[in-house]
Amino acid sequence: MKTYVKLILLLAVYILACTKANAYDFMVDGIAYNINSDSMTVGIASGGNYIGDLSIQDSVTYQGTTYAVTTIHLGAFWQCGDLKSVSLPHTIKTIGQYAFCECSALTDVAIPNGVISIGADAFSFCRSLEELILPDSLNEISYEMCYGCSNLTKVNIGNFVTKICSDAFWDCYKLNEIYLPDSVKEIEGGAFRECRSLKTVVMGNNVASIGSEAFVGCLNMEFINLSNSLLSIGSQAFAYCSKITSLKIPNHVKSLGNGSFYHCVGLKDISLGDSIVSIGHGAFEDCTSLTKIIIPSSLRTLGRGVFGHCAKLDTIIVESGNEIFDSRNDCNAVIETKTGGLIAGCMNTIIPYSIISIEDYAFKRCGNLKSVDIPNSMRSIGIGAFYGCHDITHIVVSDSVTKIGEWSFYYCEGLTEITIGRGVKTIGKEAFDGCNSLKNIKCRIIYPDLVSLGANVFYYLDTYNCVLHVPKGTKNLYSKLNQWRDFRIIIDDLEVPMELGDVNGDEKVNVSDVTSLVNMILGTTTMNQASADVNSDGRVNVSDITALINLILGIH
Repeated sequence: MKTYVKLILLLAVYILACTKANAYDFMVDGIAYNINSDSMTVGIASGGNYIGDLSIQDSVTYQGTTYAVTTIHLGAFWQCGDLKSVSLPHTIKTIGQYAFCECSALTDVAIPNGVISIGADAFSFCRSLEELILPDSLNEISYEMCYGCSNLTKVNIGNFVTKICSDAFWDCYKLNEIYLPDSVKEIEGGAFRECRSLKTVVMGNNVASIGSEAFVGCLNMEFINLSNSLLSIGSQAFAYCSKITSLKIPNHVKSLGNGSFYHCVGLKDISLGDSIVSIGHGAFEDCTSLTKIIIPSSLRTLGRGVFGHCAKLDTIIVESGNEIFDSRNDCNAVIETKTGGLIAGCMNTIIPYSIISIEDYAFKRCGNLKSVDIPNSMRSIGIGAFYGCHDITHIVVSDSVTKIGEWSFYYCEGLTEITIGRGVKTIGKEAFDGCNSLKNIKCRIIYPDLVSLGANVFYYLDTYNCVLHVPKGTKNLYSKLNQWRDFRIIIDDLEVPMELGDVNGDEKVNVSDVTSLVNMILGTTTMNQASADVNSDGRVNVSDITALINLILGIH
C-alpha cells in the first residue's frame, strides 16, 4: 500500500513536470514563480532554467508588483540534474513535497532559519548531497525527506524538531553519526532504516518512543544511548544491528516489540529496566552472543520464541516478586506460574517436575541443547517447541503427554532416537519433519488408530531405514494406518503395560468399552487385542463381553 501511494505521488509530480509550460504564472531571470493564494507572495515553481549554482532572492517584481518569495512548491526542482547548489532567502517558510527530489548533482542547500515545513521526499535521491543543516524553526523531519541520499554523511537537526517521521533517512548509507536534541520526542518507523555506516546515535532526554524498524539494518552501529524518557521500542527497531555489544534499557521503558533486537549477533550484555511490562515475540532471537538474561519483576507478558537461536544463552533468571513468571528451582527457564507452562528455555534448562506444558517455540533453535528430560507432569508440547534444535540426540516424551504440536521437533537433525509416550492423542503436522538422522522411534501408543495425525508428521524422514518400535501385538494395526505404514521396518517389541478391558484406549474401563468390544467382535472396528482379551484365553469373542461386564460390576 505504501509503495502504491508513493507511485501515485511520483506520477503526479511527473505529470506536473511534463506540463512545465503551464506550471507557473510568470518567469523572471530564468526562475519560474506561482502567485500564492494570498496574492501578495509567490513560490518557486517548476519550469525554470535551474542549473549550476542558484541563488533565490527574497522578493521579485513582476509587472510593477513586488512579491515576497515564501514557498518552494511541489516538485519545483524535481530531476534538475545540473543543479549544484541552492541558496534560499530568509523569507522562505515552506518547502514542498519532492521539491529537490532526484537532483543528482546537488551538493549544497542553504536552508534559512524561518523555514517551518519541509515536505515528504523533499531531498530524496539527492545522491551528491553530503551535508544538511536543518534550522531551529523546523519542528518535524518529514516522511522520506532524505530517502536514498547515498552520500549524506552529516545532518544537523534543529533544536526544536519534535518528531522524525517514517523513513526520513532511509538508505542514507554513508551517514555515520546522529545527535538528537532534547526537543525530539518521537522517532517513527524506519527513520534510519539501513543507514549501514551509522556508528553512533546520541539521543536527547525526551525521546518517548522508537518506532518499528527505526534503526533496522544499521549494521555498523556500535553505540546508542537511549533516552531516559523512553517508554516503548517498536518491532524490529534495532534488528540486524550486529555490532552493538552492550545495552541498558532505561527504567521507564514499558514494552519491547516483536523482534526488537533480532539478529543483534554481537550483543553480549543487556540490562532490562525495572518497568518493562511486555516483551514481544522473538525480541532477542538470533542474539547469538547473549549469555545471560534477568527478567524483571515488572514483566507481565512474554512473547514466544523470545530467545530463539541464542546459542550461548546459559542463564535465565526471573527476579523474585514477579507475579506472573518464575524460574523455580534455578531451572534456567521462564515459567508461567499460574499455568505451569514453560515459556522460554536455554541450553542449561532443567525442566521441573511441576511443569504442565512446553509452550510454543520455547527452545526454538537452541543450538547447544543436548538432551531434554520431560517429566511425567507434562501434558503438552507446543508448536515448534524444539524447532531446529540440531544438537539434541535423543528425547523421551513421557506417558503423561497427550499432545505434540506441529513442528515440535522440526529439523532436529541430530536426533537419532525418540520415545513417544503411550498417552499421546494428537501429533501435529510436520512434527518430526527433517529429523533425517532418526534411527529408532519407540512409539508406546497402544491405540494408534485413535491418534490424530497432522499432515506430513514424518516428512523427510528415512522411513526405509528408521525402525519403528511399537507395543507387542500392535504391529498389524500400525502397518495398516496412514503415515505409520510408511515405515518399512516395524517391530512390536515394546513392553507397554495396559489396563485389561480398556478396549477403546481412553484409560478408563466402563460401559463404552463394552460397545467397543462388541464392534470389534463384529468386525466394524479394530482395537488392541491384548486389552480386549478380558478372560485371557488368547481369543476375542462373546465370552470376553461377559468377562468385561463382570469386571465393570466388580464380580470376580
